[in-house]
Amino acid sequence: MSLVTLADMKTYLGEATATYDTFLQAQLDLYSSVVENYCGRVFTSTAYTQTYYKSDFTEPLSKSLVLYHFPATTITSVKEITSAEGVDTATTTLETYEFRTNSNLGTVLRLDTGIPFDWFAYLGFDDIVEVAYTAGYTTLPLEIDAVIKQLVAEKYEKEKSGIPLNLGPDVQSIAIPGVVNIAYDYSLQANERKNKFGMLIGNYANVLDSFRSERALLGEVRENYVV
Repeated sequence: MSLVTLADMKTYLGEATATYDTFLQAQLDLYSSVVENYCGRVFTSTAYTQTYYKSDFTEPLSKSLVLYHFPATTITSVKEITSAEGVDTATTTLETYEFRTNSNLGTVLRLDTGIPFDWFAYLGFDDIVEVAYTAGYTTLPLEIDAVIKQLVAEKYEKEKSGIPLNLGPDVQSIAIPGVVNIAYDYSLQANERKNKFGMLIGNYANVLDSFRSERALLGEVRENYVV
């Protein structure tokens, strides 16, 4: 799904016709996917259910559960589920005073009379903690919005001009009077080799790095409550 709408992109470009609509939408979809994959996170506000197992953790057990997606805008429910031989036998839904959430970090702390304690302290090895929550942005961060628009704008200008600009490392500059004048930037080559998305995002990686998530997935995550 595109993080930037076609209408917003056309306004940014000052493009009033429908001539490039199909091309622009394809580029918006591509670069939205590239940005999210590079950053390792979903930016659109989405509902999730994340399940944690005691076996996911090493001793000592963490007092905070780390949600895979963040920022966490809403915690719908937190459940402790008793399980035996793979069969759920009892479910307890925690009251809001029994946990505390750091929305920006996307962490959930277990409380007992206001005091933090380990999530699985009172649960057996096969028991489960399940957190239903909504995470992401209702308004895309300005930096992400700007990067996607600028990347798509570059492709748009190439499409309009009809001139391929992938000139190769041996070309230092090219000039077509009244059409284009390019000085080759060797720094782009270095960025292209640094990561698997370098050929697509180039120097914009420097902006996107501040949004990258290094979180490892614990348990299982279901999007929109669908396995």
